[in-house]
Amino acid sequence: GTIPAKASVSADVQIANVTWKIDGQQVDSTNTAPYTYNLNTDNYAMGSHTLTAVATDIAGNSGTATNDFVVAQAPSVSGKGSGGGSLSLFSLAALGLLSALGLVRKQW
Repeated sequence: GTIPAKASVSADVQIANVTWKIDGQQVDSTNTAPYTYNLNTDNYAMGSHTLTAVATDIAGNSGTATNDFVVAQAPSVSGKGSGGGSLSLFSLAALGLLSALGLVRKQW
């Protein structure tokens, strides 16, 4: 199934882009808000995976946030966020992923 993820990003200068990665491999990049990615769990084997969002501003500063998720049985997804919040098929869509170096903040 497909689950939308959204990064809420704030910075002192304009955001140049947000890059999405799964297990270290770039899967999408956008330079237009809202910064979203549609995670298709059918593309991943059962087991643990890591979703990463990297925001870069026009000054070249970047912030990175990660969130682990588990493909328990296709296409359902469960996991635990780095902020301590439990994730499920329904709450993964509410992820605010970026909070690093003061460039961005995390919102759940």
